[in-house]
Amino acid sequence: MPAGSGSGPRVDVRDRGVPGVDDVAYPDDTVRGPRQRSVGSSTDASRARARAAAVGHSRRVRLLRIALPVIAVVILLVFGGITLVRSLVPGLDISALSLSSEGIVMEHPRLSGHGPDRSYEITADQAIQSLTDPNRIDLVKISAVITMRDGKVVNVSADKGIFDNGKEILKLRDNIRFKSTAGEDGVMSSADIDLKSGDMTTETPLQIKSQTFSIKAGGGESAKNGDSLMFRGGVHVTIDGKAESKPSASKPSDMAPGAAVSPSEPAPGTVPATSPAVAPSPGAPSTESRP
Repeated sequence: MPAGSGSGPRVDVRDRGVPGVDDVAYPDDTVRGPRQRSVGSSTDASRARARAAAVGHSRRVRLLRIALPVIAVVILLVFGGITLVRSLVPGLDISALSLSSEGIVMEHPRLSGHGPDRSYEITADQAIQSLTDPNRIDLVKISAVITMRDGKVVNVSADKGIFDNGKEILKLRDNIRFKSTAGEDGVMSSADIDLKSGDMTTETPLQIKSQTFSIKAGGGESAKNGDSLMFRGGVHVTIDGKAESKPSASKPSDMAPGAAVSPSEPAPGTVPATSPAVAPSPGAPSTESRP
């Protein structure tokens, strides 16, 4: 053994006949055979896999500890939300309900109610009830039917709106159209409807048409079931006189024999009895006939 070579014997790798290895001498206790190296590598890999599995299991346990209570709360909110929504908004029917960051989302809701002089039904493609203000319900693609006590029906549609359940006020926005069975047809971009009184107010330009008139204005109000209308802001009114019904005068030939003739409508060829006498002008020949 060469001097200063260390405590253990040294072995020349070439003496062991290992091909492809540099001619380097290693201590005898560091040299391992192929079988020994394979067993050591397998053990290390198994330990690494076990450690990774343990770490993953711990992560899953921590995640479940957080997720399970959250899932339970969501389930309670969803089922409790249905009860809450129906208790806060009487007359509300919904086909599906879910929870989002904006609030309780209702699919195809239908809300109905009635007042002293009218009843109403509101439907929408989607409604979102605010969690911070349960009386506020945002609506998308709205259709409303308002029936007055006298039987008059008004159909209203809009792209979006807000329903205040506490005040029973429907605020419509964007592409608003309304049509009544009385013949009125109107368009506007915003409108606030009091469902209890039936009054409507708009601060944006509007246009209303009927069989006899058309109105353009910068805003307006409707009250008393539509019997009272007030417009403002550059009001332009057009009246179609041809559409107005005119009473036709009775013809003598259409009258029954012996029927009395009104003094205001003398028979042809006669002078009304109430017609004033015309005084002759001075110097004019007299038209009085003598026998």
